[in-house]
Amino acid sequence: MLRGRWASAVMPVVIGGLLSTCVATVVAQSPKPVQNKPTKTVLPASPVEVPLDVSGDVPVVEVKINGAGPYRFLIDSGITGTVIDQSVVARAGLKVVRPVKFEDRSLIAADAADLVHLDALSLGAVTFEGFDAMAIDLGRQLGRARGMDGILGFNLFDESLVTIDYPMGRVRLWRGELPEADGREVLSYTVKDSLPHISVGVKDVSVEVGIDTTYTDALGVGHFHRGKIPVRLPALQEPLTTVISDAELLRPYVDGKLRIGHNTLLEVPARLVKDPSRLGHGVLKYFAVTFDRTNGRVRFHPRGHGTFSLAPESRFGIVFTRAGVDLKVVYIAPLSPADTGNIQVGDRVVSIERRSPIRFRDDELQLLLRTADSIGMKVDKGGAQLHMVLRVQPGR
Repeated sequence: MLRGRWASAVMPVVIGGLLSTCVATVVAQSPKPVQNKPTKTVLPASPVEVPLDVSGDVPVVEVKINGAGPYRFLIDSGITGTVIDQSVVARAGLKVVRPVKFEDRSLIAADAADLVHLDALSLGAVTFEGFDAMAIDLGRQLGRARGMDGILGFNLFDESLVTIDYPMGRVRLWRGELPEADGREVLSYTVKDSLPHISVGVKDVSVEVGIDTTYTDALGVGHFHRGKIPVRLPALQEPLTTVISDAELLRPYVDGKLRIGHNTLLEVPARLVKDPSRLGHGVLKYFAVTFDRTNGRVRFHPRGHGTFSLAPESRFGIVFTRAGVDLKVVYIAPLSPADTGNIQVGDRVVSIERRSPIRFRDDELQLLLRTADSIGMKVDKGGAQLHMVLRVQPGR
């Protein structure tokens, strides 16, 4: 079958018992273009909120299709059209329109899909009417889409503001627009490689990174930025064979502060990835992120103060190594109790809870760090010995 082209055929026709040959032109109608934007968005006057599940480090909501469901859909900031699992086609009573080529960026590793038409997709009290979706076998995917009933493309939100509120576990939709971009509260973005890109600050330079709601790490550094975004392990005075800590604190991180508008992030974990560079759940989870697709604007609203340390959760934020009969401090997590407790890298701990460190096994020290609410230590700071107490921060 020829698609989107003119085709001609020679057809034999019998007229009055005589075999005549006439030429008939057969037109293969061009298929209608894929309509991945809703023809209508039914949105109440007041904002609509629905629960958000981020237990898998990606934003997931429940939707209904043509009144059937609910189905679990992933919100992907890097895909324009909506994708559904092939099993939903039967469960929701959908009809396949035609096969199509799959070309959108996503977690999807598929070349072809079945095009289906949705009369209505409902997200809480919001209904998106009259648009096309692509159906594939999401169960075969290796990414975060696996196990999902579908993926919501960002084209759905062209007529509304959408907030993915990670700390509160809510998605909010309402009509309106964000204020003009000021570089502090509201940032402008441009779409590149299907992702909304914003300018962030690292040390003294600005770089553009994508906002990727399906990326589970904090910051992925693409090839183009590997000379602009410095990535390193925490500075240690010497190679270590054994470390003692209540968390795995020694991992690659951005060497310097990461600034998103007026927000400052410290100890941002970094991973080298294929282009483009991207912010993922490890950063987004601290914010309610609002997208204004009409004007290309985004707002990062923090829950709490605007300075965060992304060091792995640690009750005291300190790493030791054995140094003879003492313990040597080799790393301190920013904003941790150790950081605010007048302890510095290089200090020697000569006693813990009035006992010499040699009277503790490594696993006993790690258990103490992971369970105690406070720890008393005698610290040698270049000859001067000080008694101090580290106390766990509330909520740790």
